Amino acid sequence: MIQLQQTLHLKLRARPHPPHPAGFLDSRLDGLDPVPPQREAVARMDLADVQRKLADGFRPFVIRTSDGHEFSVPHKEFIFLTKRSVIVADEQGFVDILDPAHITSLRELGALPARE
Repeated sequence: MIQLQQTLHLKLRARPHPPHPAGFLDSRLDGLDPVPPQREAVARMDLADVQRKLADGFRPFVIRTSDGHEFSVPHKEFIFLTKRSVIVADEQGFVDILDPAHITSLRELGALPARE
């Protein structure tokens, strides 16, 4: 078994590649942009944006994430912020823990509903 491992190890060692002829890479890159174009930046918010939203007098809003999901925050008691996450509860009491890096927008829902 040891003999077989040593044999395989010797056969599988990386062999140096022969040098490419001069201008080889230049000819392969002709017509290509050497630096890929920058991707369009996705709108991204941070935790401070959510904190500002909560500090400016609460109004119901929706948090939209990078995957397209929306999380409704009808009242200040439905959201909790930590140093690294945003926790949103739904009306049944289930929670979603969001990474602030994936929050793309905050959208107001309108006036507070009247209490009965």
